[in-house]
Amino acid sequence: MPQATNSTALNSLSFGFIILLGALSALAAISTDIYLPATASMAESLSATQEQVQLTLGIFFLAYGFGQLLFGPLSDSLGRRPVLLAGLYIYTVSSLLCALSTDIDFLIINRLLQALGGCAAAVTSRAIIRDCTQGAETAKALAGVMSVIQVGPLIAPTLGGLILYFGPWPATFYTLSIYGLICIVAAHLWIKESHPKQKRQSLHPFNIAKGYLETFLNKYVMLLLFAEISASISLLTFVTGSALIFSQYYALSAQHYGLLFSLMASGILAGSWLSKHYVAKIGTHIIIVSGLLVALCSSSLLLYLTRYNPENLPAIVVTLWFCLLPCGAIRPNYVALGLQYLPNRTGTLSALFGAFSLGMGGVTAIVIGGFAQYTPLIMAIMIALGFASSTAFYLLWRVVDNPSQP
Repeated sequence: MPQATNSTALNSLSFGFIILLGALSALAAISTDIYLPATASMAESLSATQEQVQLTLGIFFLAYGFGQLLFGPLSDSLGRRPVLLAGLYIYTVSSLLCALSTDIDFLIINRLLQALGGCAAAVTSRAIIRDCTQGAETAKALAGVMSVIQVGPLIAPTLGGLILYFGPWPATFYTLSIYGLICIVAAHLWIKESHPKQKRQSLHPFNIAKGYLETFLNKYVMLLLFAEISASISLLTFVTGSALIFSQYYALSAQHYGLLFSLMASGILAGSWLSKHYVAKIGTHIIIVSGLLVALCSSSLLLYLTRYNPENLPAIVVTLWFCLLPCGAIRPNYVALGLQYLPNRTGTLSALFGAFSLGMGGVTAIVIGGFAQYTPLIMAIMIALGFASSTAFYLLWRVVDNPSQP
């Protein structure tokens, strides 16, 4: 399998290497989606409330997201490979401990550690791509990674439902520990260092703080970051609240819910595929604008359906699919545009985008868990607001962007 090198002249990554980076970055998607069908049995087995089980999801997203704020600068200072490998070891061990949990508090603690380990893989994978590519090639590579990531939501809920059918819920975490072990072996064999020593930043806390200050003061980065966060809220509203909607409101079985979730995830995969194959032909901005138009139209229709005909599940499912489609198309392009700024702070930028886009998933999960009754209409409102905000921030970035900038 092809390897990453420390050559800055490398302008493209092979298909096999994109698959590997995608598999490493998919830890978050797989770690959340595979156990969604088991939330009810987890609550019963651990003598916990549904709100406490929902907290295991929120804690994971918060730690997975904001943990990247630590691992990004670390990868700028120590290199990508050691940070990646350390994270994979933490992820694998904590997954095993999750399976051995006998009470909800121990599970929550290990879900936090699992997320911290997994986020190191995500932030270093994006940084490796930026180390080895430029411009449209970066967007294409990130879309390729996103396509691989979305295979996780396609198969993980169905796999989780099957595991639950044949065994107890801890088997899902045993499965995740095996996946982590496979990732460790693959990373040792095929991931080489892409960030040479002469380009590394000081590990001094002042320098790390300076790096974040530079990114926060860059208005172009911030506007793209806010656009990405808003689109992520729309996506994660579905991901974190889907179990409540389909398993409780519509009373689907764990197996049926897993199949339906996989169907929904195919929309994100389709968007990533379209972006990957057409970004070089029509450009990043046309991809984003087209995606936002689809997002605004589909979320408006979802609002109408959930307000006036919430029992029409087939129509809602189809509309939700078109709401998720643009998420796969626009998000990697937001990130690709943002990573073109501050080339000496690639790890920090990667951490910032990953932290806030996924960290908002934790906030979203906690907000959803706070509703006395979470309904399809509430879900539709949150999705529509996210897309509207994303559109506003992107258009504002287009207005203020300096032509001299990338």
